[in-house]
Amino acid sequence: MGMKQHSTKYWIRGSCCGVQGNLIIRQWINSGNYVIMCDDCEAEWKHPDLGDSNRLPRNREHGDIRNPTLEEIEALGWDKYIYGNYIDYECV
Repeated sequence: MGMKQHSTKYWIRGSCCGVQGNLIIRQWINSGNYVIMCDDCEAEWKHPDLGDSNRLPRNREHGDIRNPTLEEIEALGWDKYIYGNYIDYECV
């Protein structure tokens, strides 16, 4: 089994679930909504400002989710929140 580059994940400063969950910028494909999602517990925020008013209820959306491109993140104005990135691989 090999590995194939899938896309780049961009994360913002902060953590969830203690310190083990990275906060990743994601997009729900069905609705087009961009969110910040913990890659450990899948908690979500509607904006990189992680205040309680931006936290979304559990299981708010279902379906496929993707990693947006840097250009999409820049268009949202969220690029100033990016703390790092890494390539997401999928097993093939």
